[in-house]
Amino acid sequence: MTTTTPSTDPPLPDLTFTPIPPTSEQFLPAYTLLTDSIAQYRSTLTLSLLYSRPLLTVPPTVLAAAYLLHSQDLSMAVILFVGYVIAVLSACGYLSYGYIERAEWMASRSGLGATLGGGREVVGAFWGEEVIGVVVFERGQDGEAVIYGWAVRLRYRGKGVGRGLLEKVAEMCGGRVRFAEDHVHSYRLPRVPAMFNKVFDKREAKAKSMLEDVLKSQ
Repeated sequence: MTTTTPSTDPPLPDLTFTPIPPTSEQFLPAYTLLTDSIAQYRSTLTLSLLYSRPLLTVPPTVLAAAYLLHSQDLSMAVILFVGYVIAVLSACGYLSYGYIERAEWMASRSGLGATLGGGREVVGAFWGEEVIGVVVFERGQDGEAVIYGWAVRLRYRGKGVGRGLLEKVAEMCGGRVRFAEDHVHSYRLPRVPAMFNKVFDKREAKAKSMLEDVLKSQ
């Protein structure tokens, strides 16, 4: 007769959604999730610049590679092609760097005041003691909640944490919730053409669709 050894693994922590007052030690880590999510827009935009419009990037790259490979000095051709790739990546990095500057501004005193001013409230998503998501909203005089910021730690995205935050706000505000027109993720870099921002527009549309679904299920 075989015996089963009881598992000694610790139990998984609970996922909870709790308001975070400004005096809480979890307030800064929660707010940092917002600034980090803006900084991550840089890599997203860089990929969009490189791949969202292949007709703009692939032909010049192929032509440059073909020209250099047919040159008589192969070692020089390799050096020039590597230089070309570095130049393209540097240009993308330059165009997208504004999101790093935006995140740094949000982390400053003036940015913090602009994002959280006016009596806005903060709700955090906690995986045990770790804050993994945050939503910033403001209640209007009519009781409607207006969301100004909403973010989930990268490795926890796609697991229902963001939806849980929206459900918590809807529960707190009687099912009356909407996204502000000037929420933190609505910011776009003025020097970047609109066609490269479609990846962000799709994210916004997905977030609004999720919120509508949450409100319908209340």
